[in-house]
Amino acid sequence: MKYSAATAILINGSCWTLEMLKSAYSPFRVILKSCISRVSVNLIAIILRLM
Repeated sequence: MKYSAATAILINGSCWTLEMLKSAYSPFRVILKSCISRVSVNLIAIILRLM
């Protein structure tokens, strides 16, 4: 459980870093949208493993 939470935090952190780096080159909405979908897919996978 702790490992899963840490993984989710790590994914969110790296997503935020990518947003900051790419915001000058790409529309913010596109980055945010792809980031949210990636994070939600990972979180769903974690939840399914716990069930």
